[in-house]
Amino acid sequence: MKKLLLIMFSVIALISTSACHLKGNSSNVEEVITNQLPNLSKEKTDKSFEVKKILKVHKDFAFVLSKTDNILFVDLKKKGNSWEVEGVSGGINIEDLNVNKDGISLNVNSSNDKVLYGLYNNSLINQVNYKPLNLDAEVINLPDLKNNKSTYKNLKLWYLVAPENDKLTLDELNNVTFKEEDKTLKPYK
Repeated sequence: MKKLLLIMFSVIALISTSACHLKGNSSNVEEVITNQLPNLSKEKTDKSFEVKKILKVHKDFAFVLSKTDNILFVDLKKKGNSWEVEGVSGGINIEDLNVNKDGISLNVNSSNDKVLYGLYNNSLINQVNYKPLNLDAEVINLPDLKNNKSTYKNLKLWYLVAPENDKLTLDELNNVTFKEEDKTLKPYK
């Protein structure tokens, strides 16, 4: 009887652990980012790689807000059942953020010719689009952030992901448009 109970308990524990692992993929990715990202910093006192908030995990990359209010693009790679941080590319420093008269930041980054991303601070913008591929950007609301010049209360991060066999590069920024009510804005002409 004890052996049967022990076997049943072991099977239940194994099933519970497996179920948590399968369900917890997203939180496992977040744990990996939180734990591995600071290791990319060359100096122990550097807070620019410490995670303040994970903004979005999207397949094999994530956007992270660091403790220094930098927005980081984190490359992820899945190896077997576990995730690893491959590196950090690009990134937007809120201190260097310049927005034009329409509230659109001219700081735009690209990663691996697959992702374009930037910021805007205009609550009237309701769509960001890349015309040649008819792609609509994903938009992430950011917490209130401030630099030495401004406080950004409606700051949003937009990003476009290229389809499988296509590319998105900074050379093609003139194809990115913003819809503001009945106007189309082309800030990257």
